[in-house]
Amino acid sequence: MRSVLNAAILMAGLSVFGALTTQTANAADELQDGSIAIVTGTEGSGLRMRQGPSVTQKVVKVIREGERVEILDGPVSDGGFDWYQIKSGTQSGWSNGKYLVAAERAPKSAGPAPVEAMGMSAETPIGGRSFPARTTAYATGIGNVGTRTATGTTVHWGTVSVDPRVIPFGSQLLISGFDDTVFTAEDRGSAIVGNHIDVFFPDKALATKYGTQSRQVTVVREGYAR
Repeated sequence: MRSVLNAAILMAGLSVFGALTTQTANAADELQDGSIAIVTGTEGSGLRMRQGPSVTQKVVKVIREGERVEILDGPVSDGGFDWYQIKSGTQSGWSNGKYLVAAERAPKSAGPAPVEAMGMSAETPIGGRSFPARTTAYATGIGNVGTRTATGTTVHWGTVSVDPRVIPFGSQLLISGFDDTVFTAEDRGSAIVGNHIDVFFPDKALATKYGTQSRQVTVVREGYAR
């Protein structure tokens, strides 16, 4: 009886190992040269882009959670990790594939909606809904603005104030004209209604100078309230 039980446990273990191996292989197959991947699983700390495929290589950029990158090469195994050469904006380097997921495997909440429903165009980045928005700027020291957001975080460059009925808190978005920044919906205000986004600036003079501008906004990852 014991030998039969041991054999059953062994077979179950091999089955799970085989499934995990297949899943890993399938994920790797989807990160092909020229494909688009999304940074995920960093718990908000971002993905480190390095000069080479190793943890000993210099960090050249930290890519925000939810940002899309292009796969240029890989994988290259080193230190137990599979490294991929990626491109973010105009910069390229190597990153740990553990934190990259093919755009096609992204959560459904980040998937593209019908063009008619969201007004998306052919230029809309993969995995997002896009719409024109009225954007303004705010900064600590202007009016009653303090240093804490409605969600309890500290205001910083990358924080935006939104109407959570339109853009849920925690959502990550792109704003045309700020190509190197992935913004996070962390704040709200009584005057922020509908397709109106208030961008936090760390400098009061810059916030005042920004004024009101019409920008295209793309939500690349939906927040926790949607």
